Amino acid sequence: MALQEATKSLDEMNRNAVILSDELERAKSLISCLENEKEVLYKSLTEQRNAYKVAQENMEDAHSLIMKLGKERENLENRKKKLEEELASAKGEILRLRSRISSLKSQVEDNNNIEQVQRKDESESKVTVDAKKNFRRRKANPQPSSRNIRRKWESFLLFCSNYRNFELSPT
Repeated sequence: MALQEATKSLDEMNRNAVILSDELERAKSLISCLENEKEVLYKSLTEQRNAYKVAQENMEDAHSLIMKLGKERENLENRKKKLEEELASAKGEILRLRSRISSLKSQVEDNNNIEQVQRKDESESKVTVDAKKNFRRRKANPQPSSRNIRRKWESFLLFCSNYRNFELSPT
């Protein structure tokens, strides 16, 4: 009987050993799966950290670019305002010069008419009078001659054409 009990006990121990061996194999397999999953998760976490860093750098670059563009826009708006003021001033100057030219033209025409009338009167009154030379007295504040006006006008037009060709470059 003791032999039978020992055989039973040995058989039970063998069965328990087989069960434990199966459980050990399943545990090893589970551990291997978990380690693989851990590696995959670790790689994914590393990739997400790197992606986060890149995204953060991109956001900082974008913010920096937006700030730079804002400053450049402000500078361009100030420059635009300044150029508009200069243009308005130049237009006013052009109008003033045109008005002055037209008034000078009318003065020149009036002077020519007066000279023609004087010449006509002189030719009619040349009876026995000695040849009298007509000297025109200079006025204390002489008006510019039409030649000087023409020169000033041409230099102004040259200035305007240079002004239009002025290159708009950021300062």
